[in-house]
Amino acid sequence: MADDGIWTADELMHGKSGSGGAPESPSKDAPASAPIGSSVLKRASVRKLKGGKSKTTDPMDWGMPGHLTEEEVAIFMKFRQEVENRGGEFKSTVYSFGSIEGEAYCLTRWLRARKFKYDDVIAMVEEATEVRADARKHDFYPDPVLALGCEPSVFQAQYPQLYHGHAKNGCPVFISKPGILNCDGMECITTLDGILKFHWHVMMHDYKMRLLKHKEAHPDFNNFQCLVVIDLEHLSTSQLSQRALSIVKTQTAIDSVCFPETMNRTLVINAPRFFSMTWSIIKGWIDPRTAGKIELISSRKSWEARLRELVDENQLPCDYGGTGTSTIETLKKEAPNGVLQQHHELVHVRSSGHCTVDVPAGGHMEVKVFSRSASEVIISVVDENDKTKELSPPVSFQHTGGSDETIPPTSLVVTATRIVGPCKARVKIDSKGSRFSSAGNYMVACNIYGEKYTNHQTLPICHAQSMKSFGNFSSLLCLLLSALAIPASFRGRQVKAEAYGKSLSSSPCAQCRVLSHRREASRTIPAAVVVPPVLQNLARGSILKCLADLTGGLPLEVWKSSVILENIRQNNNKSTQSPPKSSIAVLQSLLRDQGLRTLWSGLTPRMIEGVFSGGVLLASKELIHVVLSDYVSPFVLERVGVPIPPSTIGFLSGAGGGMAQALVMGPTSLVVTACVVASQKEDGEPLSAFRVAQGVLRERGIRGLYAGAPAVAVRQATNWASRQGFTEWVRPRIPLVGVTGELVAGCVGGVLSSWNTPFEVARIESQSKVMGENAPMEDDGQSRSLYATMNDIVKERGIGGLYVGLIPRAAQACYQTLFLVCVPRLIS
Repeated sequence: MADDGIWTADELMHGKSGSGGAPESPSKDAPASAPIGSSVLKRASVRKLKGGKSKTTDPMDWGMPGHLTEEEVAIFMKFRQEVENRGGEFKSTVYSFGSIEGEAYCLTRWLRARKFKYDDVIAMVEEATEVRADARKHDFYPDPVLALGCEPSVFQAQYPQLYHGHAKNGCPVFISKPGILNCDGMECITTLDGILKFHWHVMMHDYKMRLLKHKEAHPDFNNFQCLVVIDLEHLSTSQLSQRALSIVKTQTAIDSVCFPETMNRTLVINAPRFFSMTWSIIKGWIDPRTAGKIELISSRKSWEARLRELVDENQLPCDYGGTGTSTIETLKKEAPNGVLQQHHELVHVRSSGHCTVDVPAGGHMEVKVFSRSASEVIISVVDENDKTKELSPPVSFQHTGGSDETIPPTSLVVTATRIVGPCKARVKIDSKGSRFSSAGNYMVACNIYGEKYTNHQTLPICHAQSMKSFGNFSSLLCLLLSALAIPASFRGRQVKAEAYGKSLSSSPCAQCRVLSHRREASRTIPAAVVVPPVLQNLARGSILKCLADLTGGLPLEVWKSSVILENIRQNNNKSTQSPPKSSIAVLQSLLRDQGLRTLWSGLTPRMIEGVFSGGVLLASKELIHVVLSDYVSPFVLERVGVPIPPSTIGFLSGAGGGMAQALVMGPTSLVVTACVVASQKEDGEPLSAFRVAQGVLRERGIRGLYAGAPAVAVRQATNWASRQGFTEWVRPRIPLVGVTGELVAGCVGGVLSSWNTPFEVARIESQSKVMGENAPMEDDGQSRSLYATMNDIVKERGIGGLYVGLIPRAAQACYQTLFLVCVPRLIS
C-alpha cells in the first residue's frame, strides 16, 4: 500500500481498483506520475460509457478521486506540482493529517473547498499557513490542561461533545449537544484564547490520531471526514448570546481555512419546531452540495432510523438508538484518573450562594472553584444536615485579573484536605460586598476520588479522547446559531458580513486577527423573517392569562372591585353613619345575595382582554429582560465594572411589559368594572359586555373607553415592575430551590407588589362613574387626572381610603405573579 496515494490522470477520472474510487480500472502500463500529455487526455477525455449513456456522478462524489473532469485533473496536477515545489510549511499545511491520508484524497479536499479555482486554492493554503504558524510553534498544544487552563472534563461539562465509534463508511461519529451550552460557565473557567488553543489540540492531537489509527486498522479507508450529529434538544435563545457566537465564529475561521472539507454528513436532530422555518431560509445561503450533506430531523423515531442506516448499532450510543455505551457514561470516562464521580455547578452569588454535593461512603471529595469576578468572597464547606459542622475551613477568594477577558480566570482548591464520605456537603460562597450588589458567577467543580487516591498527589490526566471542539461542523453550527439569534429589528433588511470580520479583528486570538486582515466580508445574508421566541411568548402569555382569570383571577378581581365600590357607596351615602363593610363581609354578601356566579361577572371582556394583554405582557417583558441581561448588563459591566443586578432588570422589564399591557387593558377593565357596578344595583339587571361597551361609545365616544387610562397605565407598570422585580429579589434570599422555591418567591413577590393599591383604588373610582350621569370632569371638559382623583379620595376618606381592598388585591397579585412570572420561568 505504499503507493496507494499516487493516482494517475486516468485514475483520477475513472477510479482506481480497490481504492474506493470508480469501479473502472485504467491501464496498468501508464506510469504512476504520468504527466497530462495529449495522448493521456485524449484517452481519458470522456467518462466510461455504460448502456450507451454517460455515467452519472452522485453530487456527493463531485471533486472526489475517481470522479474528476479533464479540467479538474489539470488543476489537480498543477496544484500537486506546486505543493512539491514549495515544500516546507506550505506542504505541511496541506498534509495537516499526514501523508498517510493519501495524495489524491488530501489534495482534492483543498481543491473542492475552492471549487477547483487554482488561484483561490493557493491563497487559501497561504492563509492557512499563516493562521496556524503560532500554534505550530507550540506543537499545537499537546497538553489540553495547559491549553484550557482547566481539566477538559470541566470544560466538557459546560458543552458536552464526544466521539462514539465509526460510521459504516469509516468516518468517526461525533455528537454535539449545543442545547446544553453554558456560556456563563465557560467564561468562569477559561478564555476565548484558551478555547482556541484547545481546539488546535483536539484537531491535531485527537481527531488526527483517531483518523490515523482507523487508517492503520483499515488500509482502504481514505475518507478523512467526520459524521456529525448535532442534538438541539433543550436549545433556547438564551444560549445564543454574542459570547457563544463569538466562540463559534472564531473557531469557524480556523476550520474553514485550515481543515477544509472534513464534514462528511451532518444530522441535526431534536430541532425545535420553529427551527424548520429558520432552516428553510438559511438553507438557501449554503452551497447546494453542502446543503445536501445536512439533514434536519425532529422526530426521534425518524432520526434513530436514519442513524442506524449510517452507523452500525454497536457503534451508536444506546441513548441515540444503538446498543453502545450511553453518551453520559462515555463522558464520565473522561474524568481524571481515580475520580469516581464529578459534580460541576454554576453558582450565581448576590449576597451569598451555595450548592450541595453528596459524598458517598469511601469517597474523598476535592472542591475547586473558578471565577473571574473581582468581588471578594469567602468560601467554606459545611455539613448540609448540621450547618455548624465545618468540613473545610473558610478561605478568601477573588479574581485579580480585572475585567480583561484575555487574562485567565482565577481558580483555587478550597478544601485543605479532602472531605471524607458519607456526608452531604454544602459549598457556601458569601460575598464581602454590599447585600444589594452582585458578586458574580462561580463554577464549583467537585472531584470525588476512591480509596486509592486519598491525598493531593498529582494524578495522571486523561487527555479527553472523546472530546472534540467545534471541529469539522463549526461553520454549519455557526450558521445555524447565528440565524436563530438574529433579532426582530433586522426583519426585512440585510445583515452585512462585516460584523463577522469585526468579531475576528477584535478577538484576542492572534490566528483570528490574521484572518480578519485577509478575509473580505462583502457578502450579504438575508435576515430571518420571524422571531419565534416573541411569537411563542405571545401565545404562552395569552393562554396563561386566560387560565389565571378562569381559575381565580377574575373572582379575586370582582371581590376587590366590590370592596372598593362598597366603600365608595358608603362614602357617597351621607344618610348612613354605618362604617363600610370589611373585605370578608363584602365577599359573604356577594355569595349570599347573588350567588357564586357573580364572581365571574364580565367574563367575556376579561377573556378578550386576557388573549391580548397576557400575550403582550409576557412577550414585551421577556424581550426587554433579554435585551437588558444579554446586552445592556454586559456593556455596563465592561464600562463600570458592575453588572445590572437581576432585581433591577426584573423591575425594568416588568414596568415595560406593564406599560405595553395597559394599551389593551384600559377598555376591557372599564367594561369589567361597569359590569360589576350594574350587577350590584338593587333594581338593575346584569349588563352584557357588549351593551356596556355600546353605551360608553354612544355617550362618550372612543375616549370614554379609556376613562381612568392614566391610572391603568401607572398601575400596570408598577404592578409588573414590582411583581417581576420583587420575585427576582426574593428568589436568592430564601433557602428553597426548584419548583417550591420559585412558587414561594412568586407569592412573596406578589404580596409585596400590592403596595400600589392606591393606583387601583383611583382607577376603580374613575371608571365606576363613567356609567353615571355625573362623571367627574375638569373645567375644560376633560376627565379628572390621576392625581386629582387620589387627592379627592384622601380628602374625603383619609389616607386609609387609598388602601381599601388590600387583602383581595394582595391575593390577586400573588395569584397572577405565579401564573405570569413563575410559570413561564419554570417552563423555560
